[in-house]
Amino acid sequence: CCFFLLCCTYLSSGHEREHWLTSHTTMRILLPTVSAIAGALVINDLVGCTVGDGRGMSACVLPGHTDYPFCNTSLSIDERVKDLLGRIHIEDKPNLLTARGCRDCKHDGSSQRRDLGQPGHQQALDYLGVPEYYWGTNCIHSAQMHNCTEDGRCVTSFPSGPSMAATFNTELVQKVAGVISTEVRAAFNAKNWIDDGANGVGLDCWAPVLNLNRDPRWGRHGEGGAEDPKLMSDIGVAWTKGLQEGEDSRFVKIAITLKHFVANSVEGSWLPNGTWSPVGPINRHTIDVNLSNHTLADYYFRPFKESIKAGAKGVMCAYNSVNGVPMCLSEDMRNARETWGFDGYVTSDSDSVDDAYNTHHY
Repeated sequence: CCFFLLCCTYLSSGHEREHWLTSHTTMRILLPTVSAIAGALVINDLVGCTVGDGRGMSACVLPGHTDYPFCNTSLSIDERVKDLLGRIHIEDKPNLLTARGCRDCKHDGSSQRRDLGQPGHQQALDYLGVPEYYWGTNCIHSAQMHNCTEDGRCVTSFPSGPSMAATFNTELVQKVAGVISTEVRAAFNAKNWIDDGANGVGLDCWAPVLNLNRDPRWGRHGEGGAEDPKLMSDIGVAWTKGLQEGEDSRFVKIAITLKHFVANSVEGSWLPNGTWSPVGPINRHTIDVNLSNHTLADYYFRPFKESIKAGAKGVMCAYNSVNGVPMCLSEDMRNARETWGFDGYVTSDSDSVDDAYNTHHY
């Protein structure tokens, strides 16, 4: 599946909705998109991806674009982010909310213009000397969105989530996650993929799936792990440490993205009586899950809570609603994350923001 819409702060806080394009708070949520420039909320001093033929291009290196305050590493992240945000044209900001391509991206000036219809081509900010940045790489059991380099090196595909969970060996899971993060970093540094990175060479990994395998009808068990919240909590912590912790503690090696928060346990189309039907009205986009606070806290929250407490820097909110509120708009879900000490970024699942309006009618 493709998950690509960034869920802005304004979606979960009514008083911010009118100013979402210009608020500093929103920029902190946008930061994975522009972390190549400002140092990053989750990855400090990250370099950018390619623009046109400019492989390896980074921000703050082109003539005329080296002296912006956001290039000054002696300033705080907040200062650099605020400066950058103030320089981005208002019409460019909506497209920066898309991780995996932008239909209407236009480049003006220094870089070669992309084929606007080709997926995987993000929006560069040529007037600031800022390259595009891809932040939607799937890493469920490999760097899935990468293919092979031009000299024939390919990423490793490991066993699926349930297979790894069945080992009950979280040390092994952490090592697997470490290999995946190393290969993603190598892919990002190499920048010589056969498809020129159109399938992703960013430093954000959309993994692991921490939804619990509680019903075989779910249909996505191969992405998950187990039905036990304690085991899944331990696996989530192992993934967090394996993906994010590298040899240099000053940097986040790869930014993890825990998914799908929360109670995302329906695939396919179902009738109200629980029977599958190709025209069933109940699916992952429409379902409203009714759960008690106890069930949420004791079962569904636990893998996410423990992973966030271990330092996870990203969370993906799910399609579904819980108790009448879409997950990407839920203040209760945001408050839960903040209670656990979350200080990273939130991205929506594919169409989750659209679902809030068109299917949940919220």
